[in-house]
Amino acid sequence: MVRIAVVMGLCLTLSGCGGSETFVSFGGKAGGQPVFCVSEKPNCADPGGSLRVLQVDRIDEDGREIEVMWRIEGPGGWGSSYRLDKIAYGAAPVGWTVKTPARQLVAGEHYRVNKQFYFSVTSNGLVLVEKKR
Repeated sequence: MVRIAVVMGLCLTLSGCGGSETFVSFGGKAGGQPVFCVSEKPNCADPGGSLRVLQVDRIDEDGREIEVMWRIEGPGGWGSSYRLDKIAYGAAPVGWTVKTPARQLVAGEHYRVNKQFYFSVTSNGLVLVEKKR
């Protein structure tokens, strides 16, 4: 019985507040950097969702991680989640901890956010949304 409660608690903790799923998508640009929309609905249909960590990875053509480009964690780490509606690349929300400082995004490279949102940047700074690799 205790094992079931621990497993259920872990599932709820990893999936977000109250067991709801949180989606990350493209939400525009600010200061020349991509802005990520956080929502409990796909495609940022209703901005605002629970999040504990945000990680941007540079990936290869097959979707494998090459390097972590930026990683931030909310206060309290994995035991907590925070309701946000957007995060600009390189600008951690107040109180969040930068685990990996933001590296310069390079035109033509492929990136993913929290293993669910994929994008690239063009030479003139446009952000192109990509399909899962």
